[in-house]
Amino acid sequence: MSKEKNDELFDLIHTMTKAEKRYFKVFFSNHVIGDQNKYMILYDYMARQEAFNWEKLERKFKGEKFIKHYSKTKGYLIDLILKSLRRFGAGKDPKDLIIEKLRNVRILYNKSLFSQSDKLFKKLKKYCYDTEEFNLLLEVLEFEHWRAYDHSLIREHVSTERFEVLSKIDNIFEFGLLYSRVLAIIIKEDNWVDEERIKVVNEILDHPLTQNLEMAQSLTAQFSYNSIHSLVNHLNGNYDKTCYFQAISVDTYEAHPVLLKANYKAYLLTLGNLVTMYYNAQNFEEMHVNYQRLLKGHAFQKGYEHIKFEQRYMFAMLLTKIRKDYSQFDTQVKDFKTELSQFKDSLTLIKETDIYFNIAIVYFERGMINESLDWVNSLLNHPNIEERQYLYIYTRAIDLLIHTELGNMNLATYKSDALYKYLRNHKKLDPFSKAVLSFVRAMSRHRDKYERQSAYSKFRDELLTMDKSDYEKIANDQLDYLDWLNAKLEQY
Repeated sequence: MSKEKNDELFDLIHTMTKAEKRYFKVFFSNHVIGDQNKYMILYDYMARQEAFNWEKLERKFKGEKFIKHYSKTKGYLIDLILKSLRRFGAGKDPKDLIIEKLRNVRILYNKSLFSQSDKLFKKLKKYCYDTEEFNLLLEVLEFEHWRAYDHSLIREHVSTERFEVLSKIDNIFEFGLLYSRVLAIIIKEDNWVDEERIKVVNEILDHPLTQNLEMAQSLTAQFSYNSIHSLVNHLNGNYDKTCYFQAISVDTYEAHPVLLKANYKAYLLTLGNLVTMYYNAQNFEEMHVNYQRLLKGHAFQKGYEHIKFEQRYMFAMLLTKIRKDYSQFDTQVKDFKTELSQFKDSLTLIKETDIYFNIAIVYFERGMINESLDWVNSLLNHPNIEERQYLYIYTRAIDLLIHTELGNMNLATYKSDALYKYLRNHKKLDPFSKAVLSFVRAMSRHRDKYERQSAYSKFRDELLTMDKSDYEKIANDQLDYLDWLNAKLEQY
C-alpha cells in the first residue's frame, strides 16, 4: 500500500455535509449486514481525522482483513457512499428528476398502461421545456418518436421539434463560447495587452449573436447574452450598463420560478454578482436594496448554504463599512465566527479575505484597534493572501497604521521599510503608498504632540491633492482615510 498523503475515500468523506453523513449511516445500516459493520468503524475513524495518515491508520487497525486489502475496502466504501449520496439527492437535481420520470414513463408504457404513461409524459415534457434541459428533452422526444412508431402515427412533428431543440442547444453552446472569451479577459486582465483586449472585445461585440437579444433562442442563451454585455461594459468602465444587464437576468429568473428552482445556484450567484456590480458602480443605495433582495432569495429554498454564508457576511461587512451603521456589527461578527467552523473549508479565497479585511476596517474605524489587529494578523498569516496582491498591500498599510496608533513605533518602522521594499520590487509604489509610508516614518520621528499633529495634517494634505475618483476608490476599497485623519486632528 502506498504511503500517499491523499486518499480518495478520506477526501470524499470530508466533503460530506452533516446531513449527508447522517443519511449515509441510516443507508449503511439498511444495506450492509453481518460483521461488515467494520466498514462503518473505518468510516467513523476517517471522519474524525483532520488529515489522512496511512501509517496511523495501519497501526489502528493492525491485523484487520479490510486494512490488508485496503484498495478493495476503499473501492467498496466509495461506491456505497456515492450510492447513498445519489439517494440523498434524489429529486433535487432537475436532470436526475427527468431521468427518473422518463424511466417511469417507459415502465408504464411497457405495461400497456398507455393513459397513465401519456399523462406523466406530458408533464415531463413540459418540465423539460420549463427548466430548459434540452439535452434530456432529446431523450424524451426519442421516446415520443418510437411511441408514435409503435402506434403507426405520423412522426413528422416529432422530427421537426427535435431539430428545433437541437438548434436551441447549438445556440446556447455558441453563446457560451462567446461568454467564456469575455470571462477569460476578466480573469486574467492584468496579463492582457490593451490592444489584444480591445481586439477580442470588439470581435465579440461585432458577432451576429450579440447584436440583439432576439438572437438568443432560449432563456439560458439570454442569460449568456446579458452576461456578455454586462462583462464587456465592466471592462469598459460603464458600470451602470453592467448593472442594467445583470439586473435583467435576475428579473428573468424571478419571473420563471420553475427555472429558478432548477437553477437555484446560478440564481444566487447572479444576484450576488448584481450586488457586487452596484458596489463597483458606487451606487450604494441600490447595493443595499439588492442585498436585502438577496437575503430574501436565500429563503426561497434550502441548499447551497456555503454560498449563502459567503454572500451574507461578505456584503453585510462591506455595507457596514460603507454606510457606517454599526448597530448590527458586533452581532454579525459573533455570528460569523460561530458559523465559520462549519463553512471555512468551502470559503473561496476572495470571499474569506474580503470578509476578514472589512471586519478589520470597521473595528479600526470604531477605534477598536486591538480587535482590528487580530483580524489583520489573520489576513497576513493566511497561506494564500499574496494571491490577492492588492488586498495584501491594503492590509499591510492598515497594519502600519494600527501599530502607529498603538505606539509600537519600532515595529511600525521595521514594517514600513519591509513594505517599501515589497512595493518597489513589485512596481506598486504609487502616490498613495508613498504618502502612507511617509506618514509612518514621520510619526516614528515625532514624539511631540504638535509634531505628530503636523504629521497627520501633512498626510491629509497629500490625500487631498489626489485625483478625486482615485481617492474615492481607495476610500471604498480600503478605508476612508480622510474621515479618520479629520477625527484624529479634532483631538488636538
